[in-house]
Amino acid sequence: MSKQTQNSFVWSGIEQVGVSGLQFIVTIILARILSPEDYGLVAMLSIFFAFSQSFIDSGLTGALIQKKDYKQEDCNAVFYFNLIVSVLFYILLYFSAPLISQLFHNDLLIVLTRVYSINLVINAVVGVQRVLMMKRLMFKELAVISGFSSLVSGAIAIIMAYFGYSYWSLVVQILISSILSGILIFRKIHWLPTVSFSKDSFRLLFSYGVPVMFTSIINAIYNNIYSLVIGHKYKAEDLGYYNRAFSFGSFVPTNVGNFVGRALFPVQSLIQDDYLQLKSSFLNTIHTVAFFVIPINIFVLVNAEDIILLLITEKWLVMKPFLQLLTVACIWYPIINMQNTTIKVFGKTKILFWSELLKKVLGIIIIGITVNFDILIMVWGMFFYSFLELIIGSLFFQKVSKISVIEQFKVFYYIPIIAIILSLLSFVISSYISNMIVRLAVSVIIYGSLYILWGWIKKDQALIAVKGLIKR
Repeated sequence: MSKQTQNSFVWSGIEQVGVSGLQFIVTIILARILSPEDYGLVAMLSIFFAFSQSFIDSGLTGALIQKKDYKQEDCNAVFYFNLIVSVLFYILLYFSAPLISQLFHNDLLIVLTRVYSINLVINAVVGVQRVLMMKRLMFKELAVISGFSSLVSGAIAIIMAYFGYSYWSLVVQILISSILSGILIFRKIHWLPTVSFSKDSFRLLFSYGVPVMFTSIINAIYNNIYSLVIGHKYKAEDLGYYNRAFSFGSFVPTNVGNFVGRALFPVQSLIQDDYLQLKSSFLNTIHTVAFFVIPINIFVLVNAEDIILLLITEKWLVMKPFLQLLTVACIWYPIINMQNTTIKVFGKTKILFWSELLKKVLGIIIIGITVNFDILIMVWGMFFYSFLELIIGSLFFQKVSKISVIEQFKVFYYIPIIAIILSLLSFVISSYISNMIVRLAVSVIIYGSLYILWGWIKKDQALIAVKGLIKR
């Protein structure tokens, strides 16, 4: 990787890992205090927030990042569009709150929706400034801002939960984090919109962003439709179990996938005319990501019960089968995210839209088949869908990039096999230990040592790449 790419990776990784690490610790503490029902209430709002956010962004921020030569008029177009749409959606959600509460049979959702949705406007106000920091590869500054905001908002949420504010602690945590990060980003990037506006600039950005917008909407609907169905058909407590299982199972893949995609998008946009460099960057990156993400999730799959008991106590043990299935279902996210990011770099956003549409139509068909059974069968549907998503995404990516499916799979197909073998071996060896904490610690040590040893003997490029990043 180039020095510029390495710096982007390092600081984007520090931000994602540091912030996510803080949030994970806060989540563990809150899960010990709060009930599954508290999490279920907030999860019920996720589909409406995600859907609204997809419309607000409309792909314009991605277009602004992808555009090499941008002007003040471009930034103005993104700012005004995002702000106006965010206010309109806030008004819509404000007056729709009673209907949302009826959908989920819970009157508490009226006021929760109206407060929670303020976050839409806050994000829109500093959206352009955040994009400018990414275009300038200011990931170090973003890391500091996000870390501080997460630390303060997490501490306040824990205090509120301790004093009995239950689900409000989760809502306030989100709002305070957005407000703090917005203020700090504005202090770092002193950009302000002007009255100048160019229809041509907006039309150009929008033509790129419309397919991205519809892609985001499709993803937002599908990614949250399980919460919608479970929340409507079952109790908030059941949704809480599913929501926490998904959060734990997707934690590593989502965070790694997001920071890699966010770091590479502006860098790949700069080298978009050099096909060989772009191809090499893609293949090396998905191998490195798979090398570290897949074994972590395989370990969680094998040791799910001990992990739940240790981190969030036995009151959450009901979610064990959900966690095991979702750990595998989420494992391919970084690879799929890299495929989508690189397609956007090529400017083929229409192909990306059709790819996501096909995948999500199949996903909704699977939901339609499994919805009449219990939650566990629905989660099994997600498990099988994840493999379909990977295959379809790889075929569409081949069409755009000319990198064959075989080339894509060749760089990581053996990693899950090695991870499963070593994880089961460490599980069997440590199973003779009665103390749960010691058993889990021994399993981690044996598994991690054997896996790294295998990589070292193989002289795997992922270890070499990470060694270089650490030196940076």
